[in-house]
Amino acid sequence: LYFLENNYDKVITLAKNIIENSEDENLKSSAQIFLARSFIKIGASSNAENLLKINGWFDEINAESDPERLFILAELMRLKEDYNRAMELVSYIIAFNSQNTEWTQPSELLCAELYVELKMYDSAKEVINQISLLYPDSIENEKASELLLQIEQIEIENL
Repeated sequence: LYFLENNYDKVITLAKNIIENSEDENLKSSAQIFLARSFIKIGASSNAENLLKINGWFDEINAESDPERLFILAELMRLKEDYNRAMELVSYIIAFNSQNTEWTQPSELLCAELYVELKMYDSAKEVINQISLLYPDSIENEKASELLLQIEQIEIENL
């Protein structure tokens, strides 16, 4: 919940506490994921990259890798402004994990955001339209609608 509320400092504190004190391996794994994602969200790419390397996340990344791993690495590549690699990782999720909406939906939103950062507004709008059609009652649709408003504002300013 703290992650969804963008309270990344609190997530980092709690995740570190869980990693250090819990004996539940599943809980520790989830904490590491939220820790890495929080580092990415606050712009601490080296912290996130070190954590992911320690846990072997960079080993043998390909189209068949776990969508969660691909998504987090795509977020990291976005932060590092390696947009080609970020798009490649997102496309693996969308193409090879289309039935896994837990990661497909946020991946499509990330794809739209990447297009905006690349100033490819028409492509971003196509993805946003797809999100609104496929996931109308989702957080991703809400964020995609906000992104569309940003695009429209940019386009107005560039007239």
